[in-house]
Amino acid sequence: MRNLKNLTAAVITLVMMLNSCSFNLSTASVTDVRLCEAPDATGNCPADKAQFSPEAPMFYLSCNLNFAPEDTQIKFQWYNTDGKRYLIDEATLRAGDIGSGSTFNVHANLSKPTNGWPKGNYEVVVSLSSDNFKPISKTFTVM
Repeated sequence: MRNLKNLTAAVITLVMMLNSCSFNLSTASVTDVRLCEAPDATGNCPADKAQFSPEAPMFYLSCNLNFAPEDTQIKFQWYNTDGKRYLIDEATLRAGDIGSGSTFNVHANLSKPTNGWPKGNYEVVVSLSSDNFKPISKTFTVM
């Protein structure tokens, strides 16, 4: 009988501890992440590109956001990765402000600097504001 009381107390304590923790689990996912210089008529990259010229008008990323609650945030971070990793720019969007439905297209872009893109290595990271989403990283080069 004493073991049953101890077990009950342990279970109650565990449930209380879990309730006090803050988890942000979601069904949201990101698929079809592609890079290109310009989107097609639907706002998607027609093919995934890994090399750009210094004169590329922009780096454009398209992806699908799936099953995201309205308060889900999707973040795009653009980096130069030559030498020390340097954050060029970032943008965060809220799912409820950019689309609706079970799946919708999301995109981000980085416009060409006045003197063109420096040759080198770059990366864009796509992440969601949920604890169970592993960020997606796309690397590319300017040659």
